[in-house]
Amino acid sequence: MRERLACLAACLVLSLLFVACSGGGTSGPPAKGADVCDALNKTQRFRYTMSYVLDSPRRQTPPTDPGPSQPGGEFFLKPSQPSLHQEIKYDGSFQQPDRADFQLSTPDQPSQPAVRMIRIGQGQWAMLGDRWQIIPQPGAFPWGPPTLCDSFISSLDLAGVVGPVEDLSGTKARHYRLNGASLPAAAQIFGQSSDFGKLLTHYDVDLWVGEMDGRPVKLQAVSRVTYPFGRDLSWSLSLDLGSYNDDKIDIKPPV
Repeated sequence: MRERLACLAACLVLSLLFVACSGGGTSGPPAKGADVCDALNKTQRFRYTMSYVLDSPRRQTPPTDPGPSQPGGEFFLKPSQPSLHQEIKYDGSFQQPDRADFQLSTPDQPSQPAVRMIRIGQGQWAMLGDRWQIIPQPGAFPWGPPTLCDSFISSLDLAGVVGPVEDLSGTKARHYRLNGASLPAAAQIFGQSSDFGKLLTHYDVDLWVGEMDGRPVKLQAVSRVTYPFGRDLSWSLSLDLGSYNDDKIDIKPPV
């Protein structure tokens, strides 16, 4: 009996050593973007910065606006309309599953002060002046990091795209580069019927994933297209994530 117990104990030690040496069953760098988003969704709280630039300059000598039945006539933005340029930045923290506390600013309009906002579920508050005010019927909120991860990262095929390990502010992260990736991001965020949802369908993506935990550290994505009538359209987005599971992050209703 003692010999059998000793044998079982030895087998258990060997199995534990095997698991430890094999990394606890991990298979190295993630092969799917969905695995990266799953690691993010399992993280209770973190800080983030997201910024994007949406740009469509008006041509110096634009062509005549197409009619409804002509090529390009179905789009909202016409050749004759003024240039479109929008820069938006979110800088704050996120707490699962649906709590965000952030500063919303417009870098292209430095005279406009940043506005602090808190979003919890379907509720949203804004600090206007020196008081918190409830925003009635704020609508959908596609700018939370988990939603952005789903839109930009979850459908990526990372198998065979094993990039170099780089240092990002003290975090060892593997850098993936994908050109022309087909992504539903603009359709999910701006709507399928929008010009952006119809046209911005392929992206050049740079993604950095933490070596130790498989969480996203940084994302950069850009899509550039041309309307049928020759007007350019581009959208670039950057997302930085860190301070994972920082106990100081505790997002509550402000009033």
